[in-house]
Amino acid sequence: MSLADLSDTAAFGRYEANPLPDLPAARISALLARDEAIEGMLKRWSDAGISIVCRSDPGYPSKLKSKLEYSAPPLIYFAGALEMLNEPAIAMVGSRNADREALEFTIALGAASARSGITVVSGGARGIDSAAMKGALEEGGCVAGVLAGDLLKSACSPDNESLITSGRLTLIGLRLPESPFTVPAAMERNKAIYALADAAAIICADEGKGGTWAGAEENGRRHWTPAFARNSDPKSGTAKLISKGWATELPSNALDNPMQLLSNPAPDSNGGQTLGFGF
Repeated sequence: MSLADLSDTAAFGRYEANPLPDLPAARISALLARDEAIEGMLKRWSDAGISIVCRSDPGYPSKLKSKLEYSAPPLIYFAGALEMLNEPAIAMVGSRNADREALEFTIALGAASARSGITVVSGGARGIDSAAMKGALEEGGCVAGVLAGDLLKSACSPDNESLITSGRLTLIGLRLPESPFTVPAAMERNKAIYALADAAAIICADEGKGGTWAGAEENGRRHWTPAFARNSDPKSGTAKLISKGWATELPSNALDNPMQLLSNPAPDSNGGQTLGFGF
């Protein structure tokens, strides 16, 4: 079924023909009857430039569906053009509390990616996320920000509105546009950031803790997207990701040719160790 099918009076009949044991028919009927409330929400979001795409719709990002399969988000809320995600894309992730050197490197990598026609995918948080997006946008490139909350507020920001209108920025949310930031939402969006990209650059990470480490670990175990980690310090979290087989060392000439990251195969993680599961 598509999202539009829910407004069809025959929708409940389709559910009755194939009921689910843990979802009472009365609850489904009551939810489908809330069409007036849904219409009000849709209008509010539409007025703010926010659209919705369902996992069964043709416009749903194919990378999400192919990599995450049935764990892909059923609904995506977005402001901008999802079509930019059909182009070559690199995810850039890292700590919110990155040092100046890491931030400057990230800005440069975002700019280099933009010059190469590569879409930058990140999480919209301060630190590495913002640096990656800043570098790409200042160079005239395209950026997709997967947010962990406050999509409606971010989409209505005057600075973001102009970038969205120009087709250079797309903001994506996996929960209702008014939803605030939560840690579970941040963890949820991590896998979407990796899955939407053709390669990932992990700039910095704290070993064994934080959203960056958790996202890199999960991607490394599930092999969604080839990941490259910046190995600036042998004692760093990124060095540990490399040693565990969850990432490959970022090439020293990545700033000169970021396109090479898209042509590298995923690292062989058979020797990697599996641990338990922002920004």
